Amino acid sequence: MDKLTDLELEKRIAVIEGVNYFITKGEAPFVGILSENDFTGTPPELIGKFSPRTDKALLLDLIFKHKVCIDRGFAGVNQGLVEIWPKEIATCDLIGTYSSEFNSEEEFPRAVLECIVEANNG
Repeated sequence: MDKLTDLELEKRIAVIEGVNYFITKGEAPFVGILSENDFTGTPPELIGKFSPRTDKALLLDLIFKHKVCIDRGFAGVNQGLVEIWPKEIATCDLIGTYSSEFNSEEEFPRAVLECIVEANNG
């Protein structure tokens, strides 16, 4: 997978999660969450920012939902590996893993999101 910008990465996660979103314009664009259509003629409104890179609760929810495995310290004290195994380990029928490495706490959210995107066909 090519290196995605933060905005592209968050947009792909929004698509995977089925979030009703749009990309804001301006100097600091972000993925915005839109309200659902209420069929009253009122246009959808921006109700929040979708940022799993900085929202720890959302990131943790994604880790559990997508069954992300985290292995810390395999290559050094501050390094780790994030993986998703598409099939249950007990079946011994793995079709491959999707992984992304991280070297610091700041890189960890991106590694998780990259892994989820890759596991969902990039």
